[in-house]
Amino acid sequence: MRSKVAIVMAVLTMAALAGCTTPTEPTGPTPAGPTTTPPMVVPPTALNGTAYYAAYADDAVQVLSASGGTVRKHGRIPFSDSDPCVVNSVVVSGDGRWLAWVVMEQGAPQGGIVGVLHISGLDAKNPITRKGVTCALVESDWSADGRLAISQSPGDAVLIDPKTGATTPNPDAEGDVWSANRAFRVKADPGAELAVQDARGATLNVVRDYTNDYPSFDTCGYTVHGVSDDGRYVTIASCATDPSRILPAHTLLDTETGRPVTLPFAHIDDVRFLGDGTVIVRGGDTESGGRSLALIRATGEVLEKQAEPAGVQGEFLTYAWNAG
Repeated sequence: MRSKVAIVMAVLTMAALAGCTTPTEPTGPTPAGPTTTPPMVVPPTALNGTAYYAAYADDAVQVLSASGGTVRKHGRIPFSDSDPCVVNSVVVSGDGRWLAWVVMEQGAPQGGIVGVLHISGLDAKNPITRKGVTCALVESDWSADGRLAISQSPGDAVLIDPKTGATTPNPDAEGDVWSANRAFRVKADPGAELAVQDARGATLNVVRDYTNDYPSFDTCGYTVHGVSDDGRYVTIASCATDPSRILPAHTLLDTETGRPVTLPFAHIDDVRFLGDGTVIVRGGDTESGGRSLALIRATGEVLEKQAEPAGVQGEFLTYAWNAG
């Protein structure tokens, strides 16, 4: 399907970070993240925003958007055969304003996992850059206030302002997954026991011995991508035994019942929280074929379904309200 992606991900498996991390139990309360929270908004009930995608070719990633039945092309990011970083890092911010990607540093050994970060508008022009950045970015690396979380060699975790390039220490250096309102989190690498905590570390819900039927589960388990603003629901994704990023989630899990929420498509490409009490799902009736987006409540109630227009292709990146 994406021959270039398969090639560069094979290169990534040679990197020194191969292997799954060992789950660890929380040792006690930890400091809360930043106190800044997004403003309260009325949850939308219709898909009147803009969806963003990354379409992969053999030599470039094309960023696309779809809104009101119209598909637009934005920045095109080229890469070479020896660069595993670009396809592992293209992300659009949650407000649809910023595009970020990492290019492998010249002279770095093949299979390297550090590159030069680029952040620009959606046209990919005149980016700000920063060296020594780990070349794996996902949508949840964008904070609610529009900054990008990055890891720098030799291990510093910072938040970078896409407008200025200024950085501040990242309080989430351990990789915990937070709700958009910063009230709840799931510890990184939860393993067999999935525990949702509040900002001070008190446990809200625990799901023990969670399993799913995705092929990677028996190899390295799963990853948590998102937490709802009430702490009840989490999105579950696959895992990787190499530095390849895991971009889409495939399950919406109710941590009170321990059971997945029924989603509106037979085949799920992605499911994620929008930070306003709603969830967006991309999927279709079969593994291949036409795709649609659905706006749902976390309970599974469908608010609207919308078929993607002709011309949409590639990997779903994000959905932004009122974006151009």
